Amino acid sequence: MEKFFRQVTWSRRYRIAANAQLDKVSLSGELKGAYCSSGPAGLCIPIRPPHQFTAVLTQGAPPSAGSPESDAAQSHPFTYQVQPARKPGNPEPITLRFDLSPKNAKPGDEVTLAVTAKLKDEWHTFSLTQDPKMAGRPTIISIARLNGLQPVANTIGFEPSKRFEKEMPLKNIVQQVHYGEITWKQRFEVLKSAGVSGYGVAGDIKYQACRKGQCRFPMSVEFALGNLAGKTTGVTQQAGPTQESGGLPWYLLCAFLGGLVLNVMPCVLPVIAIKVMSFVQQAGESRSRIFTLNLVYAAGVISVFLGLATLAVVAGIGWGGLFRSSEFNLVMACVVFAMGLSMLGLFEFPVPGFVGSAAGSHQGEGLTGAFLTGILATLLATPCSGPLMGATLGWSVSQPTVVTYLVWGVMGLGMAFPYLVIGVFPGAVKWLPKPGAWMVRLKEFAGFVLMGTVIFIITILDENLVAPLLVMLLGIALGLWMIGNLYDVKSDVKRKTLVRLYAFALTTVICLVGYGWGKFSGPELPWKPFSEAKLEASLAKNKTVLIDFTADW
Repeated sequence: MEKFFRQVTWSRRYRIAANAQLDKVSLSGELKGAYCSSGPAGLCIPIRPPHQFTAVLTQGAPPSAGSPESDAAQSHPFTYQVQPARKPGNPEPITLRFDLSPKNAKPGDEVTLAVTAKLKDEWHTFSLTQDPKMAGRPTIISIARLNGLQPVANTIGFEPSKRFEKEMPLKNIVQQVHYGEITWKQRFEVLKSAGVSGYGVAGDIKYQACRKGQCRFPMSVEFALGNLAGKTTGVTQQAGPTQESGGLPWYLLCAFLGGLVLNVMPCVLPVIAIKVMSFVQQAGESRSRIFTLNLVYAAGVISVFLGLATLAVVAGIGWGGLFRSSEFNLVMACVVFAMGLSMLGLFEFPVPGFVGSAAGSHQGEGLTGAFLTGILATLLATPCSGPLMGATLGWSVSQPTVVTYLVWGVMGLGMAFPYLVIGVFPGAVKWLPKPGAWMVRLKEFAGFVLMGTVIFIITILDENLVAPLLVMLLGIALGLWMIGNLYDVKSDVKRKTLVRLYAFALTTVICLVGYGWGKFSGPELPWKPFSEAKLEASLAKNKTVLIDFTADW
């Protein structure tokens, strides 16, 4: 959730039309939103009716009369800064500054194009020479138009000169990444024609921002500097590797193989153990029943991939992006924790109907359970990224919507493919051992693996949410213990119903208290990291300064 305290300013730039009458230039609009109070109550009051506003021009001048309307014929600032956003309210974790200097160079002199990227803490982007096969998209700076300039060299340098290498263990992958601030530069010579029309440059930068192994989809930002009103030169110069070649068939093949590999990624192994048990139970089912169960499981897998494709198209949330949501992480941790308790035998209430209430029972896997297992397996797989996935999914979101859905759907088909094969050839189930006591042990082992998955989710949570999550898990454990121990198969329906209602109510209260603790326990003051320079500057302005210090733990 993004919110503002005290004061916030929104701005948008407009260009005045060449034939505009300055005394009649105005802009009208309305402001919608809500005012919210701090604290546990969280009371919000909508702005009703929306505030109407009108802005009137008080200074400035329109372009010279008769100037062409096209972008190539306009004058642009020699330096400016932007923070890209995929949609309003969803800014990128990067600020870009474009600079062409000096702005008064003469023919024969040199000017420098500088593109500076400043990333937020913990975020990084990739170098110009990053290998796309190493799970990272290289930064590409393209020069599209030049006016009165010609390149001095065909390569772009960068500052600082040190390139930070980041090695990803166990995958034999080395990434070339930049943290903090990085500036790319290229020099141009000013031509004689610039003496008449001036000089300028236009192009775009394509980058990918990542943090803690989770990457946003590549973003492209155009820039235009100086005077492009003269006769511009079209160029195709690029700094960085060219994009991967290959058409739709190639990327569909990569998507299928990438989805297939997800089945052996660590994130999915807890659910694989559960599926093995369900396969053993299927050994006594009819061929049509086995095919239907695995088809429904595949439908659950593919449905999640299509849902993720929708998030990628609408909200720009990439693979693994759901795990950047604190609420999603909390829900997943609670669901996986409950499943783990079920596997460990704390209660015999099917969650959510994956296998029989006991691994050795005669109760088989249901269609609903098969579908939900497919959904859960895919959601658990999203923190992992296999070979070919990064380049394929990155390419897909730059294509028409139907192609995006096709690529993501084929990747889901790849992940579900082994289970479809077993559905078509159910004889493969006979290769597994016969049902017996080993299934109970495998079930219990799967429970411990699920608990390890909960620990993994905790490691990616914000620190202020760890304790609230533990409170929520305590509430879930208590509620499920009540269900598993305060009645038995001989109890009447009334007792079972009351125990379940009390367990649900108690768990809900504890979870809400824990979630509310994490949501509202953070500091409400706009704290800033301490430095002596900031302290001296504030005291020099006679400002009251409150310093909060404690142990680093």
